[in-house]
Amino acid sequence: MPKTQFTAAFVKDVDPPASGQVLYFDELLPGFGLRVTTGSKSFIAEGRVKGRKRRITIGSTDKLPLAEARKLAKQELAAMTVGIDRNKAKAEERAKGLVLRDALDLYEQDQDLRPRTAQENRRFMEKDLGDWLAKEVKSITPTMVVRRFDMLSERHPSVANHVF
Repeated sequence: MPKTQFTAAFVKDVDPPASGQVLYFDELLPGFGLRVTTGSKSFIAEGRVKGRKRRITIGSTDKLPLAEARKLAKQELAAMTVGIDRNKAKAEERAKGLVLRDALDLYEQDQDLRPRTAQENRRFMEKDLGDWLAKEVKSITPTMVVRRFDMLSERHPSVANHVF
């Protein structure tokens, strides 16, 4: 990962890679970076939260001047230093209010399932997890999952595997 002193000219003129992404990091502010992909350039902040590496997108270079991005990066890096994980907070916010039925719908949209497979998945879910379909995903605990899996396994192990 190349290090350089960020200037407005550098950010504007950096060439996109042929494929994938390239990360550049600022020499003046450790953890402040630039992610360049084939179609965009974004400022990032990368640091550790409780020993785990975290990368946060600050904003697009098209909409955010370098000085403002550097200021926001300092704030994000300071938050990481005291243990605040913005990515985890965002994930929790997305999961808030997501019920199992909606999660199943999202799964079916993301997967390239044959119609019969999707129909069979939904049938199993409604039959074996029907009382959970209106529950928030976040409220379904690992203990609940293990209990239900064990209960379904007693009836038919392959069904339990399919459902979960």
